[in-house]
Amino acid sequence: MDLNEQLKGWLMQQAQPGSFLDKAGLGLAQAGQTIGQDAAAGAAIMNDPRNSWIGMNPVGKAVGGGLGLVGMLAGPLSKTANLAALKEAQSLLGTGERMGDIWKKTGWFQGPEGGWRYEIPDKAASLIDNIPKSSYDANRLSFPMMEGLYKQPGIPNRTLGLTLDHPELYKAYPELQSIPVQGTGLNVGLLGAYDEEAKKMFLAGGFPENVRSTTLHEAQHAIQGIENTPRGGNTSMFLPSELLKTRDEISQSLQAIQDVIQKDIPSFNYFTVYGALNKQARGKGLYDYEKHALDLVNNHPKSAEFYELLNKRIQLNNLEEEAGKQYRALAGEVEARLVQKRADYSDEMRGMALPSSQYDVPPAQQIIRILKKGDTP
Repeated sequence: MDLNEQLKGWLMQQAQPGSFLDKAGLGLAQAGQTIGQDAAAGAAIMNDPRNSWIGMNPVGKAVGGGLGLVGMLAGPLSKTANLAALKEAQSLLGTGERMGDIWKKTGWFQGPEGGWRYEIPDKAASLIDNIPKSSYDANRLSFPMMEGLYKQPGIPNRTLGLTLDHPELYKAYPELQSIPVQGTGLNVGLLGAYDEEAKKMFLAGGFPENVRSTTLHEAQHAIQGIENTPRGGNTSMFLPSELLKTRDEISQSLQAIQDVIQKDIPSFNYFTVYGALNKQARGKGLYDYEKHALDLVNNHPKSAEFYELLNKRIQLNNLEEEAGKQYRALAGEVEARLVQKRADYSDEMRGMALPSSQYDVPPAQQIIRILKKGDTP
């Protein structure tokens, strides 16, 4: 079995247990990013029967023309849930009422798995002024390791309640205030993460508006754990645990062969060769210097090994790209990104667009991940 087939067989297996932040670092660095919208995505939404209630409001766009989100998406287990309105919403659904009309009448709407949601506005939510400034840039915030201890700035035993000022959220879910919050440490590129098993949040520093956005995103994941609605995750969930080791081995072997070729062909340039191969694969013509570069490599005794390793690395890149798409399609991640988008909507803007009509992945294309009793988050 070749490498490609082996890795494809592993693709949907759960990665082996490891450090939570190690796994999170593979995917949640992109937590604040959204999937690009195009005509095909819009068509997929309109043509899927599960999305019929959306009407003519295109995915990712509010009626007013802006992108964004209303607030945290809460459920029936929250302390402030209007259960009478929820009962009315369920009754209206049974009569065939459109979801958009149900939402306008009751404030409740269904998520992609059929669970009910209502919104807690985020516009007034703000970071508390006790987060240390970065020692490198006073305009950025920082969550230092060992915060508040051993002469480190900040406060020890930081919690979400000591980080985010959001009274309406804490009225609905008082337990969120006590969630421990700490920095992401040496996980460079990781914006934030929520460990449901440990009930702990991790935040990176950055500009205040970005830190606030990421905090709201991770708080939504905490709500998903309370309500047992579809969870988020990370790209490692869709990749074999052996991938990182395999990728390193391939990179080292490829670099060793490149060094040999470079020694024999001083003009060898990896990027020129790779670019020429890419153009060939797309049926594009090559410049003379690109043809010459390929001829030199093709005539080298290590050319077969070079191309084999290069092909394996491309296969790994494709697997990681596909894992990234699946991560972004997790319903819990779609929902958390929605919270980030609508965080600063006014009441007027909030009432103009049904939240679920603004998913950046159509409901029928989302991956529903709900934990059963005894499952590990």
